[in-house]
Amino acid sequence: MIRVSIIIPAYNAARLIDRSLESALRQTYPAIEYVVVDDCSTDDTAERVERLRQASDRRDAVKLVRHERNRGVAAARNTGLRNATGDYIYFLDSDDELPPDAIATLVALVDETSPVDLVLGEVEVTGVARSRIAHIDMQEGRVDGQKAILAAFLAGRWPDMTCNKLERRAFLERHRMAFVEGIVHEDALWGFELAMNADSMVVSRKVTYIYHLQEVSITRGKSDRNFTSLLTVLDRIVSHVSECGLQTSQPALWDYLADFLIYYYKELVRAKMPVAYIQEKIQAIRVIMRRMPKFRYRKRLASRLKDMAYALPTRLGIVYVKLLVALSK
Repeated sequence: MIRVSIIIPAYNAARLIDRSLESALRQTYPAIEYVVVDDCSTDDTAERVERLRQASDRRDAVKLVRHERNRGVAAARNTGLRNATGDYIYFLDSDDELPPDAIATLVALVDETSPVDLVLGEVEVTGVARSRIAHIDMQEGRVDGQKAILAAFLAGRWPDMTCNKLERRAFLERHRMAFVEGIVHEDALWGFELAMNADSMVVSRKVTYIYHLQEVSITRGKSDRNFTSLLTVLDRIVSHVSECGLQTSQPALWDYLADFLIYYYKELVRAKMPVAYIQEKIQAIRVIMRRMPKFRYRKRLASRLKDMAYALPTRLGIVYVKLLVALSK
């Protein structure tokens, strides 16, 4: 029987961890281990986890690992990966929950004689700003080949969120995949690297994750750390493109990058950052993008219009981006 490790990073999650962990413990699929990583919480997160563990008939399958200092969600996920022993990894955030048959639904799509690198399910979103979360835009079934999997990702047909995916542990280890610690927006890079490396994937349109979008979220309020982290993500993506020659095989690559770049500029403007700060970050983007190999395919008009923001002087670029934002409403 295929064994699944559910990894739950938690920091000061006492208010919501009961809902998340209980939904994981109530899964109908039997062969699950639970790796809860307490990232040095200052509340009673760990105590709540321990109480739930003791009350469950799966108590022996629950591992509680504690960081001695707060290191962030990426580090907590890496700790979870190091402590997981399952055939497949599944990430669950401490403020979300799972339908009872989530893991059973995903595992049923894995052929033990021909294992796949990734299994994707659909997500149900509750809370504010529901339209911001991407959903699956693919038919159910198996997809083989790195080129096809990456093409679907670049076209936005499956989301880059870290959670709600079965990921074969042997696949992650073979490609030495780990989260970049110390940054936010690590999901975007993780999703890109999954898509770039996976040889096989199965898609389900059944809901296997309930995403509770909170009013206060680490990804909603933009700060210097957010913008610096996104530079790190872009820098690594450009490095992957250069190393693997993706510009010669992925027509949707430039559209993906154009969307990334205009999102970055829009967030700078929405956050009302000073002009000098915006100018500094735009210059950093330009330096990174100079390393992009010459693109083989013709850019779409929409992508060229997005690129224009970076070609304009900063003050004019800000006006242009505000116009794009107004037109998109």
